[in-house]
Amino acid sequence: VSGGVIDVVVRNVNQEAKGLASELARCSRALQQAGIDLSLPGVDAAGIPGVLHRLYAFASKPLLQATVVDCDFGMWAARIMERLDFSALSELGLYLGVREIDEEGQRLGLEPPLMLLGHALKASDGGISAAALFVRLCYGERWCAATVGEAFMGHSWRHDEVRGSAILGVGSSLAQEFRDTIAKGPEAAALDCLCTCILASTVDHQCSVPILLAGMAGSAAAAWKEGGRKEPEVQGMAAALLVTLLDRLWPERGYEQGPRTEAAEEIFLKDLVNAGLADPSTKNLTPFAAEKLTEEQVNEFL
Repeated sequence: VSGGVIDVVVRNVNQEAKGLASELARCSRALQQAGIDLSLPGVDAAGIPGVLHRLYAFASKPLLQATVVDCDFGMWAARIMERLDFSALSELGLYLGVREIDEEGQRLGLEPPLMLLGHALKASDGGISAAALFVRLCYGERWCAATVGEAFMGHSWRHDEVRGSAILGVGSSLAQEFRDTIAKGPEAAALDCLCTCILASTVDHQCSVPILLAGMAGSAAAAWKEGGRKEPEVQGMAAALLVTLLDRLWPERGYEQGPRTEAAEEIFLKDLVNAGLADPSTKNLTPFAAEKLTEEQVNEFL
């Protein structure tokens, strides 16, 4: 108040926070281009390593958690962490909440970090940054990709009971974000999402089960078949995912079938029938699908 006049200042806190996050991501990339080691330093590190540790901790916790407010926060978090390996990503807690309890997330009423990152697939870059980080999250020890795959069926995945917290055939919010990106996201993001599904399906015995239970075969089929995605590489990657799943759990072709895979097989058949790639009466692939969905054909396509 000055001389009887009231000055009102309106601040867009959300926009200011996004601006700060974007600057932090740009700084991270600038350090990388300068040749500075961007691996995760020790928590007690001093100097630039100490600053980096605090930056990564900020990106993996409050910044990623802010994705529930605006998807772009997840995008900036992904860009800050884009060069970290699985060990660092694990130390930062990115895999928590699927196999292991994420106590902080539960206290705040938040989804597990992998699912929060999934919301960043709707960010202003079309999900390119988040999709690239998902591929990186799959590289490392076998449990890394397996955990990413299990997140498609929500938290609390139980391998022995073949179930998670999500509805069969629908999957978690992560599965929905992947489906949307594969269907209509930028080519780079769609390719990385399909690649993530392949990595998660092939890392270990029966790891394709949560991917199928979440309905991802239907998403791949829609992208591959006539009238689906137009980009040849996306079509090829979608076909590669279908072949991966067929070679594991399709009758008379899959080598991972067993009592625990029956629900996944049922959803697989339903998805391919709905896509016009399988016959509901014979439960066989259509002649066209049987001819085209082979490893040899996909290798030629890619």
